[in-house]
Amino acid sequence: MDSGVGRTPPPAAAADAGDEPRDARVVKEILRSVGLEEGDYEPAVVHQFMRLAHRYTGDVLGDALVYADHAGRASLQADDVHLAIRSNATFGHELPGREV
Repeated sequence: MDSGVGRTPPPAAAADAGDEPRDARVVKEILRSVGLEEGDYEPAVVHQFMRLAHRYTGDVLGDALVYADHAGRASLQADDVHLAIRSNATFGHELPGREV
């Protein structure tokens, strides 16, 4: 018989217990740093911000992989990531040979 002792609670139970992901806490702290308290914005703002950050990070790392591959390397270097960030800020997501 399985008593369930020692198991991690499912996400819904964790949320009910007052736990929240570290990233959500960071987003809320960013919002507080610009003068917004939790009642000043809808809870969905935190989730939208996290989705945007995840998508941006994935795009930058994908671009960095393209740069590393172009340089003939199988692994990323910091310069690849820096170039991808600068390129993304300047040109958006359009890289030659990469579908958008």
